[in-house]
Amino acid sequence: MDFKNKNLGFFMTRGVSFSKWQSLGSFEREIKPYVELAKYFEKIFIFSYGTRDSVLFSNYFPKNVLIIDRPVYINSFLYSFLMPLIQNKFFQKLNLIKTNQMDGSWPAVLGKIFYKV
Repeated sequence: MDFKNKNLGFFMTRGVSFSKWQSLGSFEREIKPYVELAKYFEKIFIFSYGTRDSVLFSNYFPKNVLIIDRPVYINSFLYSFLMPLIQNKFFQKLNLIKTNQMDGSWPAVLGKIFYKV
């Protein structure tokens, strides 16, 4: 299957951000797959629970990887359920969905239902 004209959405575990990965010492290991996958997809949207990850970490990725931050005004738990509505302009662009943990799967499942991803 050719993914060059497809967009991937990756959903981080609820409450997890690139800042958290960095503080745990796992940042470089965790981002490696997405740097590699960027060669095969038109765009990759990474849905983070950080509120400033797009500013702090975008330069670690190729230009076709976009970090989508959690709005400051909403907590992680509630955001995990509202993400498909709040970030609908990004969800509408997704062709494939990826999660790493069950605790990051709710927005992906809702995205599948609402947007037929």
